[in-house]
Amino acid sequence: MPLPQFESLFEDLEGAVLVVPAISTLCPDWPLGINPHLDSIQNDFWDWVHRWFKEDKIRKKISKLNAPGFAAMNYPDAAREQLLTMAKLIAWYFPWDDAIDDGSLDYKPEATMQYHADTIACVEQSLSWDPVTQRNPHPNPAIQSFWDLGNDIRARGTPETNEQFKWAQCAFITSSIESQMERELTEPVSVEQYLTRRERNIAVFPLLSLIYYNYQLVIPEEYSFKKNKHMNRMWRLLARMGIISNDMLSLWREIMHGQFESLIPLLMYHNNLQAQEAMALAGDMLHECYNNFNQVELELYNEVPAELRPTMKRYVKACKDLIVCNLHWSYGLKRYMDEGMLQSDGRVIFPIKLPPKSPAVDNATDTVSAKLTPTTTITLKQTRNMIWQIFTSGWPFSKFSQAAGPLAKADF
Repeated sequence: MPLPQFESLFEDLEGAVLVVPAISTLCPDWPLGINPHLDSIQNDFWDWVHRWFKEDKIRKKISKLNAPGFAAMNYPDAAREQLLTMAKLIAWYFPWDDAIDDGSLDYKPEATMQYHADTIACVEQSLSWDPVTQRNPHPNPAIQSFWDLGNDIRARGTPETNEQFKWAQCAFITSSIESQMERELTEPVSVEQYLTRRERNIAVFPLLSLIYYNYQLVIPEEYSFKKNKHMNRMWRLLARMGIISNDMLSLWREIMHGQFESLIPLLMYHNNLQAQEAMALAGDMLHECYNNFNQVELELYNEVPAELRPTMKRYVKACKDLIVCNLHWSYGLKRYMDEGMLQSDGRVIFPIKLPPKSPAVDNATDTVSAKLTPTTTITLKQTRNMIWQIFTSGWPFSKFSQAAGPLAKADF
């Protein structure tokens, strides 16, 4: 997103303190579990990391992100070997994504598309139901290290579950590449466009699609993400909860580095809100996703046959485990906060530190200010009501938005 248009939103906020709500107020009755095999996989996990990734920068990044801990909270009841594979997969996302985030592919469309094509090919071939021997391993470890993971996931899956994971994984890869290219956009996207795009590139869908791999839960195809309107909405609500919580907690660091491509600046920009108002609104949006998920869960149970209900409840619990993990992992991650930011009551408090101003803002204050003035100013309460209606009325791009009202396709 264009830096000058967002700089002026924060220019008077140097040193201001923002408050992120506590987890207990966002998802009050979803418990956190930890897999008992966590300690036993550590040595095998780090052997894998050191075999594939030789750069200290990558190893340190993986260490800070604590992929084994993330996997243990994601899948608290998985067997040891499945937990180890999940830890490796979660770690894999970060070196793969590093080539996108570090700017080395910026303004290099041919190299970017080749990176995309090579990764997709590795994923599809490793997950193929008729596996072939890989004749020419890819020289980039960020791509090739997926091969054995894909083979292991394929071996424990079915054609249907492997296809679902392949679809979700390839959607994540493609969306991440598209996001890198969208950095060159000249205008900010709407909040709904941003959330819809981000649903696919935060890896929630791939991790949800691996519930079968970890627990061998057989869900009939008619209740899958692609076929069932309730499951579709539940997956998307979980993805949005992950997006919102990540953006709330990473805001202070992103602003400090001049990165404004996230939810809070967009809420401020489009709705004429102050930073803390936008933060509170984001918390309300996350809690509303939680409430909506609980409602859709009941609707799903009413739809499934009685004999399938215990399996479906176990599946839904696994879905909840994933997002509760995301929240607790984010709140405890040093990447997101410095010492002293996490309070005893669970809230996170951080000061805003601004990057150096860009020349464009200094030389064009009037132009930027004009762009930042909405044609119609609405109150915080009106903004919340509009957003809640959008969340409860359906999903803009989904075929399951049959009951969606006119606001479901509105930008906000």
